[in-house]
Amino acid sequence: AALTPSAMLTAGQWLNDLKSASKGLESIPPLLERGDDPAYEAIRIAIRKAPVNGIRKACSKIILLVKDGGDKKLLAEKEELYASIKVGLEALDIGSRPAEEGRTRPDLQKILSKLQDDVAAFGKDLGVVAESDL
Repeated sequence: AALTPSAMLTAGQWLNDLKSASKGLESIPPLLERGDDPAYEAIRIAIRKAPVNGIRKACSKIILLVKDGGDKKLLAEKEELYASIKVGLEALDIGSRPAEEGRTRPDLQKILSKLQDDVAAFGKDLGVVAESDL
């Protein structure tokens, strides 16, 4: 395993937060389908409040545990995924800002799907699963 037994217990708590955040992201597709300004504002709010706003903290805490474990390959993978998650959150936020003349919205559904995939992948290969997955 990439983590010590003690680190696995701690990582499990952060994985629970990631799983909750992932469920929080599931509230966004209906807003994307609406496609009006209040829906886009609701998306920006949703990524700033619990449980979605816990993604970054959970990822950074897990990265610290992996770093302490000494698995450089796994650390590089998690850091790369975390960078992608941060980019996805920012792209979702920027893409949901009020429309400006001459600006087209990016494909927010594609951004959201990639973000959800990255969050799901981040929790893998740690030798521990979220409590709700047991």
